[in-house]
Amino acid sequence: MKLLDHLPEHPAISWVPFHPGHVLSLSDVRSKMFEQHAMVARLEAQASMGDAITAFLYGKPVACFGYSVIWAGVAEMWLYVDEAARRYGKTMTRAGLVFADYATISANLHRLQISVECNDKRAVRWGQVLGFEVEGRLRRFGPNQDDFFIMSKI
Repeated sequence: MKLLDHLPEHPAISWVPFHPGHVLSLSDVRSKMFEQHAMVARLEAQASMGDAITAFLYGKPVACFGYSVIWAGVAEMWLYVDEAARRYGKTMTRAGLVFADYATISANLHRLQISVECNDKRAVRWGQVLGFEVEGRLRRFGPNQDDFFIMSKI
């Protein structure tokens, strides 16, 4: 199964293999976190343990999806998104559904999980739309000691 063949088509959006530098091109404030916390190396490591893609909107990176296998049957999916991608919610949601299914099938997963900042209600709802359920709270988990939810899709 080739992931790029199954992602939703949109005239303004193209899908390309992920490169960690794509995250640094996101204009969202969260991209600054990567410059401050040397997260690019971590993303390279995560992407090497699974698959990852980037959505380009008119030639500019706006969303990076990936997953990394933790151990056999279990992986963590991640997404970094620019505010501009949110205007294409249906396409991004379809891509998220395809990506989660692709990860589950290609890595033979029985569990796929995400961690989502508790205060980001929009991200929590989006995770639920993708079929993830809140399992618990990761206290002081984020780089700014914010609480995150651990959500899973079994």
